Amino acid sequence: MGIVTFTSCKDNPPYPMPEQILDEDTYLTIFYELELLRIYQNQGIPSSKIDSLYFAVFDKYGVESALFDSTHQYFQTQPDEQQARTDTVLNWLQQGLDEITRLDSLLMAQDSLTSE
Repeated sequence: MGIVTFTSCKDNPPYPMPEQILDEDTYLTIFYELELLRIYQNQGIPSSKIDSLYFAVFDKYGVESALFDSTHQYFQTQPDEQQARTDTVLNWLQQGLDEITRLDSLLMAQDSLTSE
């Protein structure tokens, strides 16, 4: 799973709310897809492929990466709320992993039946 680093607002000057931020649903969805890319990258997918997928995520939602970045930076100034957002994304990732594990076990069971 991806690791998200939080910094304390006590140590940093507050980041002012940008003029424009993403709505939370769009932010969470993009955050989730970027975490998937990080997982793929950790699995050895070539950087060139990751880079093209990174830009495709933003194109898919019609969002500039700078808008996501400023929204993310602003949300980071709200540690409790950002932790809840991060937990949501981690839950989505875990649900996907659980589904993959379930499908994998079904395939293995099917393979064992056909090899007998």
